[in-house]
Amino acid sequence: MKRLDLRGFSNRRLTVIGESPVVKNSKCMWQCRCECGSVLLVPASGLKSGRISSCGCLISEKKNHKDNRYRVWCGMIQRCKNKNAPKYPKYGGVGVTICERWSLFENFIEDMGPRPKGTTLDRKDSKGNYCKDNCRWATHVEQNRNRSWNHCLTMYGKTLPVVAWSEISGISASTIISRLHAGWSDRLAVFTPPRKSGKKATECQKVEAV
Repeated sequence: MKRLDLRGFSNRRLTVIGESPVVKNSKCMWQCRCECGSVLLVPASGLKSGRISSCGCLISEKKNHKDNRYRVWCGMIQRCKNKNAPKYPKYGGVGVTICERWSLFENFIEDMGPRPKGTTLDRKDSKGNYCKDNCRWATHVEQNRNRSWNHCLTMYGKTLPVVAWSEISGISASTIISRLHAGWSDRLAVFTPPRKSGKKATECQKVEAV
């Protein structure tokens, strides 16, 4: 009898990404990726019945559901490690990583301590990674002030936020930020024209026109 191909099959938090030559207790095993980013082998029977629906993180989440820091930690893992997460392009996709110590929830709460009411996890340097020295609990107002869009760059005697430099150069703010995250210098990130673009004014001309 032909083996049923389960590739692409989803069950709660698991998605089958490939078959495995491994056989356990005469059961066919499938390689699955969990929403949290973990990869594991699961028997076909467990997938189809729904008996196995995560790598174990779902059980841990239920166990820790009273601690809202756990949801914050899961969100951080998702946007940095799960390529299918909606926020991944702005985090893991531009190289934002999580320190190895914080791969364990227990270490995360030990370093961050209690979460004050009305706060969320914030990186002090939005270009930096998630670790004890670069993170804090901050209000939404504090976070908005810290967003990459509001970071100021100084060139040609002017200190302006990224959004203002974007208006001057004609390069989108998101492109400038991506370039800065990739290690570009401020001047190149702001003024390098996209490929196949037409003739543009010089940098100084644009700044002097403001």
